[in-house]
Amino acid sequence: MYFKCIEHYKEHKSIRISMNKNINSGIIAKHYFYFDKDIKFINVPKCASTAIKQYKPTLTNKFVVIREPYSRLHSCFKHVLEFENISMEDAISYLTNVKLIEDLKVANAMMHFIPASFFIECSKIFCNDPFDVFKLESLQFKQANINTVTKHDNIISDWISYNKEFIQNFYKEDIELYNANE
Repeated sequence: MYFKCIEHYKEHKSIRISMNKNINSGIIAKHYFYFDKDIKFINVPKCASTAIKQYKPTLTNKFVVIREPYSRLHSCFKHVLEFENISMEDAISYLTNVKLIEDLKVANAMMHFIPASFFIECSKIFCNDPFDVFKLESLQFKQANINTVTKHDNIISDWISYNKEFIQNFYKEDIELYNANE
């Protein structure tokens, strides 16, 4: 899947991400970081960002929450299948670059799959200070761990088990970051 940070907006603490190699295609997703006067939270899609912004657990004033990459990938698939009306076949085709993303709605949905390391790197223009890394799985934060079983779970799990090499390459930096924070 193609993605590239093409613009930073310091006043909004946001980035624009091209989801198509043809930057003039207009297929630009937006991502906003959660920075206020007290907290710099580098929010990564499918890592409890919404719950963290809502419930504000006491962590530190500069942090990122990461998630076990395979679990995050599973959650990304569930999200696009259940809430974005994208089929498993299409999601796989976009993710593996078989199919180009040529629709803004699809770009915003598939942005969830972008590696956490990409968002961390892009955030450095806004917050180059060192930040703490927390694993979602180690947080005692019940609101963030609600993930119900759905009819898609077996299909998603099967695809993940049969595509370990692709996943290890695509999420290489995320896997290293996750393992480095034991």
